[in-house]
Amino acid sequence: MRLIRTTSIVAACALAVAACARAQKGSKDPDSILKSPGDSVHVRLLDAGTAKPIANTEVELFSDNGIRCIKAPCPTDGKQWKGTSDADGRVTFPKSALNTTANIKTAAYDGDLVNDATPDSKGGWNIEMFSDQCADLCPHPIKLLDARTREPIANKSVLIEIRGTDAHDVASVTSNSLGYVLVPFVIVAKGAESSWIVVEGYRDGKIDFAAARRKLKLT
Repeated sequence: MRLIRTTSIVAACALAVAACARAQKGSKDPDSILKSPGDSVHVRLLDAGTAKPIANTEVELFSDNGIRCIKAPCPTDGKQWKGTSDADGRVTFPKSALNTTANIKTAAYDGDLVNDATPDSKGGWNIEMFSDQCADLCPHPIKLLDARTREPIANKSVLIEIRGTDAHDVASVTSNSLGYVLVPFVIVAKGAESSWIVVEGYRDGKIDFAAARRKLKLT
């Protein structure tokens, strides 16, 4: 039987009519939203590029148990929840709406609750969401993190350089309050294999544009 791998950890399960794989994401992470206490989960939606709340917006939450099958029936245990964020970008949904995988969407943004939600200081969670309304020439968002403290490198001057090529393109940007920089599309297009982040006080970091989580730790 053939299996589809959806994450790095897969457990095979035999069904009478289908071959499937279960993704086991987040189960060992102490900061996973799946371990949130209580019956309700409070999440604040933030625009990763602007650091502003995604306010007064219709929200949909889709979750399932991570099983992906070759042929039906496929017991994904899919769940859906709908609501609206408040003026501060916050939504509250029942914890029962969460499952092994959980994605949250609006008309213009999407985010991965299991992998990307982080706890705040008030017992709730923040999720930094990315716009899907950009044209083909989108900048590439990357979150800069201090490798020692795991805190965002926020509001810092940043140089983005292409090295080792005839054209030494350089972009000067500033990280936002969430630690994100937007790498211009020209850098992404020309320097996919040779782009570097330069921040004063840290070692230069090579950008991996294929990194799924869009994060770069600097030491």
